[in-house]
Amino acid sequence: MKNYNCTIVGADTDALIVTNPIQYEWSQAEQDLFIKRLNEIFPDKIRFEHDGYYDAILVLAGKNYVMKKRGEDKLIVKGSALKDQKKEPALKEMLDDIIYAFIYNQKEDIPKIY
Repeated sequence: MKNYNCTIVGADTDALIVTNPIQYEWSQAEQDLFIKRLNEIFPDKIRFEHDGYYDAILVLAGKNYVMKKRGEDKLIVKGSALKDQKKEPALKEMLDDIIYAFIYNQKEDIPKIY
């Protein structure tokens, strides 16, 4: 398999998340070839599909993560710990603000939020 100079940063039963440490943006052809080659080395019953190119992914716990898809402002929030409606409103607001700070690389704002 071609050396894609990527690092696996997350994996579970239905996903594989890779990052490029030198921040080189893969072309669509490179992305398609990566998926093709990945599928070639796994058994026939294991198939990977391209789910998107993300500017940022914040994994908080197993099955609890936030993603910002390339070219979109809306955040994709997954997981019961993040979506639980029983949280106190102030806690929910604080969590949303901290997530925003991480996703948009504004970590210096976190002490002010807290």
